[in-house]
Parts: sequence; structure tokens; C-alpha cells
Amino acid sequence: MTQGRTSGMQKVNGDRAAETRKVLIVSASVFPKRSGSAIVVENLVRYFSDREVAVLGELGLFQRGSARSPNSPQFSYFHSRLSFFGRGARFFSKIRWQMHSRLVDRICSIAKSQSCNYILGVYPDEYFCYAAYLASVKLDLPFSCYFHNTYLDNRAINAERAEKIQEMLFDRAEYVFVMSEGMQRHYEEQCTSGKFIPLVHTFHEFPTPESTVFEYPTSRPEKIVLFGNFNESNLDATKRFVQAAIEDKNEIHLYSDVPKWLLASRGLPMDSIQYHGTLSHFAFPDLIDELRKYDLIALTHGFSGDYGDVEYRTIFPTRTIPMLLAGRPILVHSPPDSFLTHFFRTSNAGAVVDTPANSEIKFALERIRSDSTFRKNLIENASKVSSRFFGINVANDFRKFVGIGPIRRADDEDLPGDQP
Repeated sequence: MTQGRTSGMQKVNGDRAAETRKVLIVSASVFPKRSGSAIVVENLVRYFSDREVAVLGELGLFQRGSARSPNSPQFSYFHSRLSFFGRGARFFSKIRWQMHSRLVDRICSIAKSQSCNYILGVYPDEYFCYAAYLASVKLDLPFSCYFHNTYLDNRAINAERAEKIQEMLFDRAEYVFVMSEGMQRHYEEQCTSGKFIPLVHTFHEFPTPESTVFEYPTSRPEKIVLFGNFNESNLDATKRFVQAAIEDKNEIHLYSDVPKWLLASRGLPMDSIQYHGTLSHFAFPDLIDELRKYDLIALTHGFSGDYGDVEYRTIFPTRTIPMLLAGRPILVHSPPDSFLTHFFRTSNAGAVVDTPANSEIKFALERIRSDSTFRKNLIENASKVSSRFFGINVANDFRKFVGIGPIRRADDEDLPGDQP
């Protein structure tokens, strides 16, 4: 991989100290889409004003954007999300790519009208991230990218196209922001540029203390909650955990944007699970309160599936943060070589089962049930490690790297209001 820069990039970098930057964030996933990537973008931009950041996102053909509070970053949209009742977007891929040059022009137009002099392309959507790169070249503006997942290493991606695009992104980027230290280590082993920077998931307020004392049941059944999309990123581990928990005579509750019938078609025993539908409509404090209805939170992460090995090693699920803050013990079922396992082992914030054995899952459930000191330590350590993800700290890191004015304090008066 080449390590060069364009002459325009060199000039901008040289003038960096004298220039106040305004960043155009280009991300396919933004609200009202309820995805992990949309939440990450939303929680980050809330710490910036409309003088510092603008956002371009994707909408469906007949969708409207979310209302925004005064002084918050202005959101613009490109209507290219094509699907059939929210499903099967891959079948419209060719049509969508035929609109790509229009998206590049749209980015250029917004960058000019919003006086943006820096472009950040967000992946996991190569369509938008690549368009952000092309717009930065066309306008001769500095560029960085923000990878929420690995790209070329994902088996589901067109490898020939991804190899070319990833090399161009990495070559031009001032920084490649990534979701975890695990992703950072992976890319640093492949490249020698030294510009891979963790920019982690965020939350913006600590939950209020519980009004009642949490008492863990000393006998079965425990009420165990899982939430997420339950796709190839974690499906094998989820099925294994659920089966072990059912055999252990526990009560399983599941929240997901994925319809119940589709989860059943993926092999989950939905007749033995209490399905509650989406959890993404809850505001953050309400989400924590909802999780507190249960005794134990399960976090499952794939050992195998249709994703590449690198993807399984580096994924750090967005849902981890509310789990850390909920004040409940967490049982993590994830492979031994994943960053998620490393994170929970080193922080002692969850009981980790890193082997695909039902007996080990049942053993962990019994230990959590019978050892009150162990439970207490898990909950306290989860609360401590959660501060790594506090939004103002993450936003300040981003400010420092891209050069958006002075670093802000959490009590600055002109920060935007609450997210919609």
C-alpha cells in the first residue's frame, strides 16, 4: 500500500494550525434508521455545533429526516436507500451504484454551501464512504474515514472492488478512525502508516441510580435478556447460549428489530423465548430502565458464520455500552481470540465463556447465581470501564485529531441539545 499524499493534502496539512475546520460527515446510516452505525454517528455529533460539523445521510425514497434542535449540526440527505419493505436491499445494488456520481456531486454541493473544509467518510457502507473520498479529491479537501467494521476482510463484500477502494481510502486519509483497539491492532499489522485511531462507541449521560435495591434470584428461573439483530455476527453463539439457558430452566427475553418469524427461520427457538420486538425506540435512560427489568444480560458474539475471521476477531457491538451501564451482571459468550473477549477479560466486567460448550455456559450461569461477590464485582467493574465511552471524552479526541477549534468541556453552554 502506498503511503503518499496528494499535493493538495500536503498543503492543507501544512496550514492546519492556522485553519479552523468544519467537518462534513458522510454516513449512509443516520436517524431515522435504527442501526448501530446510526447510533454511533448520532451520539458523536451531538457534541458539536452547526459551526463545526454538518452531516449527509441516506434516506429511502419517501422518508423524511429527523427534526433537529437549534444550533445542532445540520443534516442533509440523499435518497438512495432502495429495498422492499425494508428488506432485500442487495437486490437493488446495481441501480443504487448507477446513482453514485450524483451522490458525489451532492457531497460537493453540501461541502460548499455549508463551508466545510474537511470530509469524513463513514463505513459500513462502501457506497457512501467511497463517495466521500471522491468528493474530497474533487474539491481537494483533507479526508479521513471512520470504519465501524472491517471492510476488505468481510467475506460478504465484493473483494475485488473492496481491495481497490480500501487502498485508495487508506492512502488518502489523514486518519483511519476505527471502533476498537482490536481493529487498530489488526490494521497496524497490515499497514505501516501508523494513522489508525480508535474512536469508540459513545453514550452521553450516566443512568440515574435505581430506586430499589437489585436482588438477584438465588434459584431458577432467572430472567435473562438479549437484544440485537442476531445475524451472522452472533447467530451461532446466540443459538448455543439460548439452548443452554433453556436447558438450565431460565426465562429468556429477546428484543430485536428483526421480526419474530425471521429469527425463527434463522434457527432460534422462538416458541421458548419471550419476544418483545424492537428495543431501538427507547431513549437512552428508558433503555437502561428496560434492561433493569431483568436479572442477567447476555452478550453473544459469533464464533463462526458467513463473516470473515477478521470480522469476528475485531467486532465490538454497539449494544455493549448500555449493558455496561445497566447495573446487571453480564454473561459474554464469545470466541477466545476476539477483541470483545479480551476487553471483558481484562476489565473483569463480565463472565466470559469462550468455548462452544453448553456445559461451560451452564457453569457460568450457576456461578453468577450462587456467588454474590462475583456478581458484585462484575457490576462494579462494568460501571468503571464504561467511562471510556463517555461521549465528551470521545468527542474531545476527535476534535484534537481533525483540528476543530479548542477542545470543549462538558459544561460548554453552546453545545447542542438532546438528540431527537
